[in-house]
Amino acid sequence: MTNIKVILADDHAVFRRSVASFLQCRQGVEIVSEAQNGEEVVTQAARHRPDLVLMDMKMPKQDGFEATRCIKRDSPLTKVVMLTFNANSLYETKGKECGIDGFINKGSVKQALMQLLDNLVASPQQAAA
Repeated sequence: MTNIKVILADDHAVFRRSVASFLQCRQGVEIVSEAQNGEEVVTQAARHRPDLVLMDMKMPKQDGFEATRCIKRDSPLTKVVMLTFNANSLYETKGKECGIDGFINKGSVKQALMQLLDNLVASPQQAAA
């Protein structure tokens, strides 16, 4: 089985480590990098060409929306899923304009990630959150 390459981008290290620990227990998932701000995730995505970027909406230096625009411009097949407590229709509309593939509420991140990863494994070219 081919590993799904993932980058985690969140400015809160404790949250990032929690998600990383959860994902590392999942077979077929490889965390290739972590980033603490928008500029770092864009650089890491260009370097690693991940299948999936899990990104916080509000980060220093560059927010998740602008970082997504940059990632999608260079790597349109990379799935970008926004992690947030504040998903609403305004953010979802702005996210779609930027190329975001889906939103996951941080309050239910583990269950949503399991479903997302199952979808990516089943159909890597078509999965979205």
